[in-house]
Amino acid sequence: MNTQAAWLAPSYATPAQRAAEEWGERCDDLLEQVGLQFFSRSDLRNHAQEYVRSLLVGTTMAESILPTAAESGAFWLQQHLLGRSVWDADSLRDFTMRYVVEGLADSSGPGVLVLDETAFKKKGNASAGVARQYSEALGGAVSCQIGVMASWSTRTGTALVDRELYLPPDWDTEPVRRRNAHVPDKARHVSRAELARRIVQRFRTRAPAGAAAGMWVVADTQLGCDRAFCAYLEDQGIPHVVGVPPDHPVLPHPGWRRVSRLVQRYAEEREWDRLAVGSGTMDAGPWEWWVRRIPPEPAQTAGQAAARPGGMARWLLACRRAGDPQPRRYFIARGPVDVSLYDLAQAVAAWRHGRDALAGATERCGLGAYRVRSWHGWYRHITLAQLAAGFLAVHAGGHSYGAAPWEPGPSVPWEPLSSLGERC
Repeated sequence: MNTQAAWLAPSYATPAQRAAEEWGERCDDLLEQVGLQFFSRSDLRNHAQEYVRSLLVGTTMAESILPTAAESGAFWLQQHLLGRSVWDADSLRDFTMRYVVEGLADSSGPGVLVLDETAFKKKGNASAGVARQYSEALGGAVSCQIGVMASWSTRTGTALVDRELYLPPDWDTEPVRRRNAHVPDKARHVSRAELARRIVQRFRTRAPAGAAAGMWVVADTQLGCDRAFCAYLEDQGIPHVVGVPPDHPVLPHPGWRRVSRLVQRYAEEREWDRLAVGSGTMDAGPWEWWVRRIPPEPAQTAGQAAARPGGMARWLLACRRAGDPQPRRYFIARGPVDVSLYDLAQAVAAWRHGRDALAGATERCGLGAYRVRSWHGWYRHITLAQLAAGFLAVHAGGHSYGAAPWEPGPSVPWEPLSSLGERC
């Protein structure tokens, strides 16, 4: 190993040097396991290992012990690894999923599958799935690729575990572009919600045994406004929390239908409860929460609602920064009838940590730093970058991206709540 700590006697090595040596040994062990399992040829195995090392060079620890891609002369081999070589990115994806779930396992409660999307700005129209489309991260409609990403979050930490590339509708009718970008014939335009549904289903069937039992799913407002996606989760009996915009309708009563109006009408100041659930993208510091149970969606009959697995109830959740009179975000949750406010706040915290993990993988592991145009090239790079990010999260115990573990505040768990519908 190319590290000063490797030749120093243990009594002379500093704690930082010993930590660097341990970090490198764990990295080597993981890459050796991956190489032997997914890359049959020794030269391709070496190229893949060096590629992951080059993604890890962006971290402080990696810079001290790993050779850069320039020193190894491997730059020209990257296109071969991501393009013409033969290996299965989906199998490596499943391996990364199992590695992250097992490495971040926490016996104190179920994990949370966080669904989000990110955009990769691109020039031209040759890259698979590129189009002028709206991206919140990029601040408007730009030429980009959009990927639907999934993170696994527990009290131990958070890391990416799955990915899907969104294919805009124009790509279904342009065979030349599809052929040049090596888009498979079976790949057709589907909504981002459908891609998210596939990820959820895949996690339930391929994650380590027991991981999906009792898990929560959390998603942003785009998925939260998709009725088909939310209905799928409810039909499968999967507890979930989804973001919704302030004007999202939840009740049939005129003037009371939208979440912001409901909170304004019913949320008394004494009913806001303060809980600390870690730092994240929603700003540091304690947040205040208000939650009420609400009736099923108007389209559901009583018989349909009763047929839902597990007797799931529906909840409206609002949160705001401590001392701020105006709510900042709104969520609709579906979960057990005895759910506590702390359970719901944990799910929102996982969503925040998932965004931190996605940003960390982009900044530290080169998630968006690729120069490939093909469909399979995109999947291969993203999969290798997720493996690198997963290693960082597992090795660091969840502190790789500055996302603190969930920390219960001074309040006790919220008692089961009465139905808001009965008061309307």
